[in-house]
Amino acid sequence: MTPIIFRDAKNMAPAGLENKVRGIFEATPGKEKRYIVDPWITHRFQDTYNSLSESFPNCLVEN
Repeated sequence: MTPIIFRDAKNMAPAGLENKVRGIFEATPGKEKRYIVDPWITHRFQDTYNSLSESFPNCLVEN
């Protein structure tokens, strides 16, 4: 998700729930501003898989 798409997702959230839209890396120390690349655009499927594998454990523990 690019920063622009992320911003748009926050803008589309129902009133009062904008803060519920968060990046998956926000729970990963040192990588809070990082985004997952879209593999259908970049064709970097393995990079996307690696990023998701790294971020999911932190995301699931926090929520």
